[in-house]
Amino acid sequence: MDHDSTASDEVFRRLQEPFTKYFQRRTGNAADADELASQTLAEGLQRLRNGAYDPNKATFLTFVYRIAQNRLVDWQRRQVRNRVQVTADGAVPDILTTDPTDMAMMQLEEIEAMRVCLGAEDSPHGLTPAERLVVVGRANAETLESLARQIGRSVTVTHGRYRAAIEKLRQCMKSKGHL
Repeated sequence: MDHDSTASDEVFRRLQEPFTKYFQRRTGNAADADELASQTLAEGLQRLRNGAYDPNKATFLTFVYRIAQNRLVDWQRRQVRNRVQVTADGAVPDILTTDPTDMAMMQLEEIEAMRVCLGAEDSPHGLTPAERLVVVGRANAETLESLARQIGRSVTVTHGRYRAAIEKLRQCMKSKGHL
């Protein structure tokens, strides 16, 4: 076995589980998550071999994470297309036809609800400043280690605060009718 193959195996071994979990959280489907993770890592390694990865621009993990985000967007688009089924006479059922303006308004309402939930300190679902920092940091792809240093806590405590904050956000979004 050559060095390049061994390195590829090591990358797959170390990153397969985290990327599978990333996709599982976003797709809710274990089979799709596993497939998307494998495709993402294969594409990342292929681009690395082809010289598309520039270590001066980003870490390899950040590079692969961007590929994962693109794969997820493609998957979501396919899901929407697959839901729209045309009948034999060529008609699209009314329930499946969505005005782009209505879709945009729903997205804006969800974004605004999330902003309210993130900023609502005095509500039962309000986040502490540390929880808010961790949620926003994770959304911006900061590592738990970096966030732990920022809030002066261990990685384990920081991860716990992140999980608690996500649950508070879910409850807040549910209370606003968005989940």
